[in-house]
Amino acid sequence: MSSHPALPALAELYALQEKTFLDFHSACAPGCALCCTRNVIITSLEAEYILSHINNETAEKISAAAKADPALPRLHPSLSLNSMAALYMDGKNPPEDEADPSWWPCPLLDISSRKCTIYTHRPMACRCMISKKCCESSDAAEMEENEVIIHTLFLQATEHLDAEGRSANLLDLLMETYHPGSTDQYMPKNRKIPMLMIPPSFQQKLRPLLEEIHRILNLDAPGK
Repeated sequence: MSSHPALPALAELYALQEKTFLDFHSACAPGCALCCTRNVIITSLEAEYILSHINNETAEKISAAAKADPALPRLHPSLSLNSMAALYMDGKNPPEDEADPSWWPCPLLDISSRKCTIYTHRPMACRCMISKKCCESSDAAEMEENEVIIHTLFLQATEHLDAEGRSANLLDLLMETYHPGSTDQYMPKNRKIPMLMIPPSFQQKLRPLLEEIHRILNLDAPGK
């Protein structure tokens, strides 16, 4: 597999996300795995990033999980996030995809330790998932508005890096990347950011972060 030229930029975006989220309070800790469902959406670039960092044994476990039960319930997105943003720009609402929190666990979760087997190389959707309180007590994550906005911003940027790729369920994209042609599951096309989903009241506050993201994406500075 040839290396995607945007992989270094993806790693840089991950590092910026980690630095940014250090300022947020999180109750998340090793062994907290309620959010490790089969509803995680990744890009094809992230699938390549993951597979380039895991060993063959882990890759074969993913393959075995998919082959054992191809109909394993999981989220199948009908649109990528930036395509949803384009609909919002046109005053339209995107379709609602079925995502059940009971679709657990993620095939990359070690059930005995309740720890992610690819934690260091996990996708952006997982990196941005935090909660102020332990999810076990409420069955849901609790995030501040600014955390949700920044979460969405990083997801949009991640897709932008892979504008020629696809977005799909983690299991489907890992399988398709590891064994091309192994799934006929629909995978929506990615696209560049048409509009940042940031309320006007937050735009000035987030300007330094936006400038860093624009640099990584090789875009003009915000406001230019």
